[in-house]
Amino acid sequence: MSSVQEGTLPTINYLKGLLGDSWDIKSDNDPPYIQLVASKGTTVAFHITMIWGDGNVEEAIHLCGQEVLHKSTRNDVELFFAVYHATRTEVHLYKIDPRTQQATKLESGTVQAKADQVKRYAEANYNVLAVPPGQWIWSVEYGRYYRYVTVEGRQQVEFGPVPQQQ
Repeated sequence: MSSVQEGTLPTINYLKGLLGDSWDIKSDNDPPYIQLVASKGTTVAFHITMIWGDGNVEEAIHLCGQEVLHKSTRNDVELFFAVYHATRTEVHLYKIDPRTQQATKLESGTVQAKADQVKRYAEANYNVLAVPPGQWIWSVEYGRYYRYVTVEGRQQVEFGPVPQQQ
């Protein structure tokens, strides 16, 4: 591990600093897979599975995806998670569709290079899992409001201005 710079591993302290004080980070150690779980309030919103030693990437994707699906319903929009490979010092970001239960790889890179995406995906998951459908949410990234609405039994994102308060 001497080739890994201090602070580059997705540790509890690193995630706490990245996501902020309103988030709680817990670890479930079951080598070769270690789960880091990010919660805000009572909502478990983001999972990172870290692979150590002989861990298999496909198995880690499956384990992490199942944890995410356990927190969702089939009507939710896509949710995000990450797999960190300690030997390669890379983080892989995925989205998973609760309806099809299929995970799709989005991107890979160093923890530092993907920090903004991890933060954005954790917030996106929280908004899907904790915010009531129909409530407007401000997106710093897009500079506009959005909300989740149910269309034909499936949540979808709707962008738009906030309705005028009377």
